[in-house]
Amino acid sequence: MLYWWLQSNRPWGDQWELVSSGDSHVYLTARTALATVSAFLLALAFGPYAIAWLKSRFRERVDSASARLNELHASKNATPTMGGIFIVAAIIVAALLFGDLSSPYVQQAITVVALYGVLGACDDWIKIRTSRRGLTVLQKFLGQLLVGAGVVLWLWASHPADAHRDAIIVPIGGYVLPLGLLFLGWGVLVLVGASNGVNLTDGLDGLAGGCLVFAGAAFATLSYLAGHHVMAEYLSIPYQAGAGELAVLFGAMVGATLGFLWFNCYPAQVFMGDAGSLPTG
Repeated sequence: MLYWWLQSNRPWGDQWELVSSGDSHVYLTARTALATVSAFLLALAFGPYAIAWLKSRFRERVDSASARLNELHASKNATPTMGGIFIVAAIIVAALLFGDLSSPYVQQAITVVALYGVLGACDDWIKIRTSRRGLTVLQKFLGQLLVGAGVVLWLWASHPADAHRDAIIVPIGGYVLPLGLLFLGWGVLVLVGASNGVNLTDGLDGLAGGCLVFAGAAFATLSYLAGHHVMAEYLSIPYQAGAGELAVLFGAMVGATLGFLWFNCYPAQVFMGDAGSLPTG
């Protein structure tokens, strides 16, 4: 929204261009920083209210197939879960405020975060409200596959002029491995695999969140560099026009996760649940 507002109000836009000395990446850097800080503050501000609401409705139920694990995690009983909903909310609000909403990358990333968040919330809701252990493995996997396939198809179709849209590029050496239609399967594998990876990591106080902060910062940096033609060429990173916009979203993820960690570090006041681990993955 900020991006659109500056573009539609030329005096402000011209002033910004003057401040940024003609380098649009100064503009992008500022929006990334604003998204990070705003997501962090949103998570901190609304976290206590979300936790109080979740505590009255969605408490963690320790129900492992292992009696030993049930014994070790007995202290987690009655701790609210589904805390990922305020991570997702903070990410999306910050991205809407400071991202370029006309960018296909931003649209696709927000869509994945929102839909995986809904899928994870459904899994948590079933786990807490019924005697079941959430969605079945097949139901969850099919949901991830459908969302992943739809978004990867959208990504592939939105870059028809890109010569490398269906290829894997190795940064060191610049090797290109064309996949053709196999790229669709590869993209789905990456989305579903990363999502489940965070889901498996989430189990100890602050573990998944701590990993996400470092991973998000790394991806924000890579996105920024890949979208900057000078830096991309210098570092032998494949240049991808517009990829820098993803730095705003990753910055928002880092900020929201840091805000969540305030409540999730030992002793945890709230757990992320699938509502947070699936979309952030």
